[in-house]
Amino acid sequence: LVLAIEKDRNMVEWLRKYFKNTKNIKIICEDVLQYAISDIRQKNYMVVSNLPYNITSPVINKFLTYDNPPKEMILMVQKEVAQRLVARPGSRERGFMTVLVEFYADAKIVDIVPSDCFWPVPNVDSALIKLKNSRTQERKNNNIDSESFLRFVKVGFSQKRRQIHHPLKTGLHMPKDKVFDLLKKAEINSTKRAEDLSLEDWMRLYKQIAIYKRDDDDITQS
Repeated sequence: LVLAIEKDRNMVEWLRKYFKNTKNIKIICEDVLQYAISDIRQKNYMVVSNLPYNITSPVINKFLTYDNPPKEMILMVQKEVAQRLVARPGSRERGFMTVLVEFYADAKIVDIVPSDCFWPVPNVDSALIKLKNSRTQERKNNNIDSESFLRFVKVGFSQKRRQIHHPLKTGLHMPKDKVFDLLKKAEINSTKRAEDLSLEDWMRLYKQIAIYKRDDDDITQS
């Protein structure tokens, strides 16, 4: 079964006429960001899309963080966005969405699509990116709550160009000396910035801060 979601009503009418004799295609006229993803019952499904560039991050976030995520996403996105999604630690292109994608999937750029492949010709090049959901078991093994972890990472990137201890102190309302102590326990140099941290660094630091918060709550309540 192919489930096609298209916002443009004129395009939907054309597609329904074109595929009127094709039984395994269902065409829905809706904004994908408003679509009730819970309606997807199939397991091991794929998402294939030439995404409007302004909704790339929300769409990826919506599907990867869903309880029943796709096994793969094959997406046409803006070249610069694709490069950010696969940026390695130490790259200025690395951001919150990079870590989110890494947490849920293996990402790679399959091909670059020059702007002159389109008509009308856009002002930017595109890239075909593949996101393969392969980290479900790894997350379970690490016993990390996804929502809590990603909120924590977002705090870390809230002052992206500053050394990592600054956003942690401000965003988590923690004493400076305790932040330095937890960074040391997580084996992370306090002079590093959020963009320098690998996924493994973020998970180690998250666990150390979770232990500290738990122990601090225990002390407060006793």
